[in-house]
Amino acid sequence: MSAQTDVGDLLGGYRPAPARRIAIELYKELISDLFPSIFDAEKNAKFLDSLSSALNVKNYPRLAAGMGRAQQLALDKVDAGHTQTPQQRMQWSRWGNEL
Repeated sequence: MSAQTDVGDLLGGYRPAPARRIAIELYKELISDLFPSIFDAEKNAKFLDSLSSALNVKNYPRLAAGMGRAQQLALDKVDAGHTQTPQQRMQWSRWGNEL
């Protein structure tokens, strides 16, 4: 092994995903797909703004806490029968596992 070999070569070029990229993907899925399927975006504008703000300033603990709270409230609504499709529980649960 030469002195020119770096860690990337040893690990096969593996680099961990940046936290920001993961946060953006989860946030986009929440905002575009999941949240509007159960909640009224206009009534929850302040909450959505706080999530956007947390993402913009890279406050990932606050973002994760807010998204986790959204997931819990959504699952409570699904369990209470306030939604039309039973697939919503599975979608929110899968998303929460990724969170």
